[in-house]
Amino acid sequence: MNADTVFPRLARLWSGTWRLILVLFIGLAAFALTYGMIVMDALPDGPQDAELGLRILADLALGVIAIALYPFRHRAPLLLSILIVASTAVSMLATGAALFALISLSTRRRVREIIPVAVLSTMSNVVVEMTLPQNEASPLWLSALMSALVTAALVSTGLYIGGRRQLHIALREQVDSERRERTAHVEQARASERTRIAREMHDTLAHRLSLVSLHAGALEVRTDLSREQITQTAGTVRENARLAGEELREILGILRDPAGGPADSNRMLQPSLRNLDELRAESERAGNPVDLTVESQVTLLWNEPSATLSRTVFRVIQEAVTNARKHAPHSRVSIRVHGQPGEHLILTISNPIRAARAGDIENAAGVESDEATLLSAPASGLGLVGLAERVRLVGGTLDVSSPANGSFALTVLFPWKT
Repeated sequence: MNADTVFPRLARLWSGTWRLILVLFIGLAAFALTYGMIVMDALPDGPQDAELGLRILADLALGVIAIALYPFRHRAPLLLSILIVASTAVSMLATGAALFALISLSTRRRVREIIPVAVLSTMSNVVVEMTLPQNEASPLWLSALMSALVTAALVSTGLYIGGRRQLHIALREQVDSERRERTAHVEQARASERTRIAREMHDTLAHRLSLVSLHAGALEVRTDLSREQITQTAGTVRENARLAGEELREILGILRDPAGGPADSNRMLQPSLRNLDELRAESERAGNPVDLTVESQVTLLWNEPSATLSRTVFRVIQEAVTNARKHAPHSRVSIRVHGQPGEHLILTISNPIRAARAGDIENAAGVESDEATLLSAPASGLGLVGLAERVRLVGGTLDVSSPANGSFALTVLFPWKT
């Protein structure tokens, strides 16, 4: 057993012990005081010793039974409370047990239980007062009034204690509920962070692997490349594979070690529009030239405090360039970024629609050919779905169209808050 189980058990044991001690003390005090006064009043006369002796024996017997029943009151609260309270009609020794039984029953705050026991307690007090052998008995109305006042005080005490207990239980449940909600929010934040990391993983690796696939395809198709061309293309494949491996290792390191926190993942996985020139250079080296037009107002995003919009725009452009490389290799991609702060940021991306041909892949390796073999990087079919979801998360809209001139156009509207 550990401390978490031992201490509560000791607390419950002490709680029952001190109550039982107090019950015995009150019962013995009431018994001694009552019968002490009766014996002192009866000494000059002396004829009632036998009757008084029987009364004392009955008092002791019922008192012992009431005290023995008291620790078990929680098993049958109403029944045992009635038995204990009813015994006070004869027994003064049962007074302590009856007081605590009535208070304990009242803490349950059930009117249908409290009223009959309270009435029984009042009647029992009146009966014992009237049947005790006293030289000067109190008037019936006075005994009933005093008994009713005492009973009302006991019931009020029990109701107050019961109310405090219910309040503590409610507060404890509220604290537990808030703790569970806080834990759920933390878990949700962790899940959201992992989902974001997974999305960044897709964007980053898809870009790198498409370059690897394109250049590896060139090596597979052409058998007449010079040694210098083979070395250059293989170097491109090796460099992009190395970068993909490093980025994947960093991302997996974050997933394995959540203690690193969002700060580490943000530092590793937060590209922005400032990386557009690097993205354009990579695309042109892969054989897909990029015409990039960025209006002067948009340059505010380079240093804008909110990096979410800048990062999202970059990821959309990156995904669009990667899709163009997969489905239309060696085609020119036109990108225009414009808009007005406080209104919308508009991103327009277009490229010709045509199949990937062997000559396209060869051109990416620095050679030309007229072969017409269809080759391209494998497509998942979920690129536009992922883009639409990413745009939706920042409150934007995405529109895909294929104009009559045989080109693929992507138009994205982002809310641009300043």
